[in-house]
Amino acid sequence: MPIRFRNGSKIGKTVKTTKNFPLTIEHVRKMFEVADLRERVILSTATDLGLRISDFIQIKKTDLPPLDIEPPIPFEVMTSKENVIALALVADPGLFSLNATNARLDAVLVLVSIAFIAILAIGAWIGCTMASTPPPKPIEEITAEIEEKKETPK
Repeated sequence: MPIRFRNGSKIGKTVKTTKNFPLTIEHVRKMFEVADLRERVILSTATDLGLRISDFIQIKKTDLPPLDIEPPIPFEVMTSKENVIALALVADPGLFSLNATNARLDAVLVLVSIAFIAILAIGAWIGCTMASTPPPKPIEEITAEIEEKKETPK
């Protein structure tokens, strides 16, 4: 059953406001904590550039300057709202080279590191066990005890 709104309902009206949501560094940090690799690159770049979201989403990789020079790398962006040139800075061009292959390599490195630490932990456990176990009796004492038991009548 489709939803019908009554005429004059407040739901259908748009209220214009000039209030802006003040984005704080804590909001950005919380977004960064839950973001995956791609989203972190987008979030870091968007906060570095300082552009409106409408201007940021229109940037293509071909619009960026060569990323092999010393950062921060300045480049100009034509804003869509006011049609003026905005100066933007790429603070960390290394972010653009991140991809799924690098993420997989990082995951493999983490797994290998965990396996290496596990092997070291097993070795430490064996060493601790060997250090805390008393040494066995010499064979001469054991054979002497066995002979005594044979000689003593029951």
